[in-house]
Amino acid sequence: MRSFSPVVGLQYTDLDTSVTYILRTTEYAQCLARVNGEHIYPNIDGKGIGEIKEFSIPKKLYKYGVIILTFDIPHEPDINWRRQSRLSEVWLIKK
Repeated sequence: MRSFSPVVGLQYTDLDTSVTYILRTTEYAQCLARVNGEHIYPNIDGKGIGEIKEFSIPKKLYKYGVIILTFDIPHEPDINWRRQSRLSEVWLIKK
């Protein structure tokens, strides 16, 4: 049993608040992303190894030019470790 939940995240500063950003990830299974503490949900929802998930980031979440991107750890107690979710890559893309 896990006795603590580490916070995994990235911080982006000096963002251009006049443009749109998307988050693109590759992983296996689930990616539970948050921007500045708020859940965001994928528009493209690939779940296989190397498949892409893409999330639109609402402008209201970076109106001060800062994004703190964190990821919740999925609760998967009955899944063999080989099939548990894992995050491989993260991109913040300016559109």
